Formats: sequence, C-alpha cells, structure tokens
Amino acid sequence: MVERTKPSHTAVPLFVHSYPASCHDRPVGRVKHGGGIDARGLVNLQPLGGTHRGQHRHVAIGRAGFARLRFFDIGSNMHPLWDTDVIQWNTRNEEVWLADLAELDMAENQAKWMAGAVEDWATESLLTAREAYLVPGSEKRLKSGQKLGEEYYEKHLPVVRQRLCQAGLRLALVLNEAFAEK
Repeated sequence: MVERTKPSHTAVPLFVHSYPASCHDRPVGRVKHGGGIDARGLVNLQPLGGTHRGQHRHVAIGRAGFARLRFFDIGSNMHPLWDTDVIQWNTRNEEVWLADLAELDMAENQAKWMAGAVEDWATESLLTAREAYLVPGSEKRLKSGQKLGEEYYEKHLPVVRQRLCQAGLRLALVLNEAFAEK
C-alpha cells in the first residue's frame, strides 16, 4: 500500500470547492466568457488524475514534464503521452473506449471512487503521476530521451482506463451536487 501524502499545491481542490457555488444559478451550456459555466475546468480534473498538469511540476524530469520521450518511436513528453498517446495507441474508436469504461462502471467501483474529498482525489492523482515517471519494473526515474514501448504501455493502460472512468464518475458527482435542487 502506498502511503498517502497530501499534495503541496492546493489550487485545484480550492477551485473545485468554490466553483460549484459560483456557477449554481448560471445558465448551462455557455462558456465562462459568455456568462455561463465553464465546464472545461471541471473536465480537466482527472485523466492522469486531473491535477496532472500541475503534478508535472512536482514529479517531472526536466522542465514541467516536458522532457522529450519516445513512445513507440513517436516523439512525445509526459503530458501528451498521458492525455493522448496511450489512449490513441490502444484505439481511436470511441465505442471501444465506452465499452471498456462501462465494464469498470460497477456499483462497487462507483462507491469507492466517488468517496472522499477532492483533496483525496488530488492526492491519488499525485501518487499516480509519480508512478508514471518510473521505468516499469524499477524505482528508476525516466530520463529525457527515454524510449518507452510495450512494457510501459501494458503497465499504464489499465491506469488510464481507471482514471478515465473515475473522471467521468467524479465529474458527474460534482455537477450533480452543483446543480442539485435546494
């Protein structure tokens, strides 16, 4: 079991706590600059964990997670690797992804993944991000120029699936709470 540590950067949890209250009475479907809610901020709360962009600063190799890597001979860095490359290497077919994620959308997982506070989710994301920066099967950190292939992909694809499912469930929870009838 990995020891839970609180993230040192609290901007995301503070945003999530204040955001629903600030948009409760605003019309849905328009972006922030048009006077409505900006759901993009909520959607960005997960994939590698949601606070993953900020975590690059905490666990990164090089500058803010932008160390150059090779993923199956595709030039990349950690941000697009987790946001796009691993996802698209698996499949670009949204129906396949929906079927995969639907298998994880069980009552047991829902109860477990929707429990806790936003700070817990951010800590979970930080710990996941730290694992992403390790060479599979070792405690060695990835280095700039590192070549990542099948071993990295196979280790982290289940993590990507889980984080995407968690993102959907948690986004639904936050939105349901924000727009609940009072």
